[in-house]
Amino acid sequence: GGHGVFQGAGAPDRILQAARLHAGEPRQTSFRKEGLPVRGELRPGISPGGVRPGVRAYATVNQITEEMKMNDTIMGRIGCRVKSSYEFDQPWRELTKGLEGFSTANLADGMKGFYCMDMGIRPMVPGAKMLGPALTVKLRPGDNLMLHKATELVKDGYIVVCDTQGCTSYALLGELMASALKKQNAGGIVIDGVIRDCEEVIEVGLPVYARGSVSCAGDKEGPGEINVPVCCGGVVVRPGDFIAADASGVVVIPREDVSDVAAGAKKKTDYEEVRRQEIADGNIKKDNINRILSAKCV
Repeated sequence: GGHGVFQGAGAPDRILQAARLHAGEPRQTSFRKEGLPVRGELRPGISPGGVRPGVRAYATVNQITEEMKMNDTIMGRIGCRVKSSYEFDQPWRELTKGLEGFSTANLADGMKGFYCMDMGIRPMVPGAKMLGPALTVKLRPGDNLMLHKATELVKDGYIVVCDTQGCTSYALLGELMASALKKQNAGGIVIDGVIRDCEEVIEVGLPVYARGSVSCAGDKEGPGEINVPVCCGGVVVRPGDFIAADASGVVVIPREDVSDVAAGAKKKTDYEEVRRQEIADGNIKKDNINRILSAKCV
């Protein structure tokens, strides 16, 4: 049945208990009465595609209730639940072929500068790069119970994206969890928080992006949610959105915009190739810069 995928020996008892209690209940899709923002409404200080540093984002009702091509497998209730991974119509690696070879800088150019995680999210493993769909995890600050569960569920090449509300007091990942994710063939992990065992994590070789490191480990009590919209590095990430990361940072590519982003990135790299040759030939002047300055009466 649809719920059997989660009933492993390592599943937290409280999650399985909640699933057994509520598996037969219909999925709730009406959120307006709960006071959440609806489509077109944003919290103060939030801009589409990104958030000012220090301002938390909230997913819109449309992002929560849209047809996500997810089957209706849900374990538990709000605050402690697991949803199925996003299902693509075709192998996801075929969808991302057009994105391969582009830096995150060029991908950001293809999105007009939106959907870029803030500078605090940085590579913890030198040279790490990744590109793949997101498995999202919402965690209580300082607790990684659901991250352990996500490690069991992550699919080949998927990137785990953790929302801890920027908590930097407790590490949510260390050598052992990084090793487990590596064994599961995860594409990497992004944590809006911190890790520990830095030298060992580097040896493991799993791409890891986080805000830094601290020695103190977190709890394993919950609550938490898997495969729900989260906020990481100031950007809303939905299950199945594509994550790209390199030395410059992390960008989120909305799954429905892959072809447009690839086309925009290609346009920018074509321009850069031409401009690179102009510079090599000694042509430093840029006419468009002078036109902009002239329009500003400079």
